[in-house]
Amino acid sequence: MEITNILEEKVWGEKLSQFSSASFLQSWDWGVFQELLGNKTTRVSVEESMAQYYFVKSRFSYFLYCPRGPLSTFSESFSSLLDQLIKDAKENRVDFVLVEPPIDTGIVGQTLVEKGFIKQKSTTQPESTSIVSLTQDVDSIYSKIRKTTRQMIRKAIENKVEVKSYQDLSRWNDFVQLFSETTKRQKFTAHNLAYIKKQFACFEKNKKIKMYIAEKDGKTLAGSIILSYAKTSVYLHAASNNLGRDLGAAHLLVWTAIQDAKKEGNNYFDLWGIAPESDSNHPWRGITIFKKGFGGGIVSYPGSFVLPVRPIRYKFYLFINFIRVIPPIKVAQRILLSIIPGGN
Repeated sequence: MEITNILEEKVWGEKLSQFSSASFLQSWDWGVFQELLGNKTTRVSVEESMAQYYFVKSRFSYFLYCPRGPLSTFSESFSSLLDQLIKDAKENRVDFVLVEPPIDTGIVGQTLVEKGFIKQKSTTQPESTSIVSLTQDVDSIYSKIRKTTRQMIRKAIENKVEVKSYQDLSRWNDFVQLFSETTKRQKFTAHNLAYIKKQFACFEKNKKIKMYIAEKDGKTLAGSIILSYAKTSVYLHAASNNLGRDLGAAHLLVWTAIQDAKKEGNNYFDLWGIAPESDSNHPWRGITIFKKGFGGGIVSYPGSFVLPVRPIRYKFYLFINFIRVIPPIKVAQRILLSIIPGGN
């Protein structure tokens, strides 16, 4: 089978568009973004299969990562693509390979296991999400929104909350303030702000990303960054302050973004990550209630599969990850990340 390692941007986009499950995480721009982060990126095509993956150097490991991939419609080419991916991993002496396919047709999971991959309990990308279909008229979409969510949308409108969108970083400082407040309130470890800023700049050139800001009387209440790819808008990053939560600013912001996505011809609005139904203690339970209020359908992904390449190094990585979830260490990590220079 013919293996193509170098494809031009246009050709890659055309091939990717053949897959209904194609995510922005497999897009050309995402690969460029990873390169900007210092992660060497490779794109491989084997007939009916393709994958974009990159090599990640963290403090305690070096691994090959393929998010929402590989993509395939044919078992033989998928097997050949995995062989190429594993060969590349070994040549680069990574500790392990991590893939998170978008769907499991039966071919995917079976072939991964045959190649030695192990199903993991946790995932890097969201395990489940809520997706609103935009193929109906606006009134039908609104009617499927939970009653309490509609009440919050109306409350924001009654309180004269305004939502505006920007295709540049002119409101970046406002978003930074909201984001900082959100991470402190919810006590979670978020992406470094420099990471988000580079991400925005990378997708900005093709007008595939927007920043939404909700405000009242000149005071910023909520913000979000929404990325669009393959007829899908993704609610990628979000933040709000306490006043914004009370006034329903985030509810109105999402509803505005949903209407904008439909006007722009998108078919779906992905709320990007909710807690699994089976985990009542998941840290995302609160945000999950908010996201599910918009009436989307629940979509679950096959999960993460790992192939240890250097077993001892991989076991060390697992040990470090085990230590990092101990509560005092999680708190210390969050404090350290919040004071890293260059975060904004």
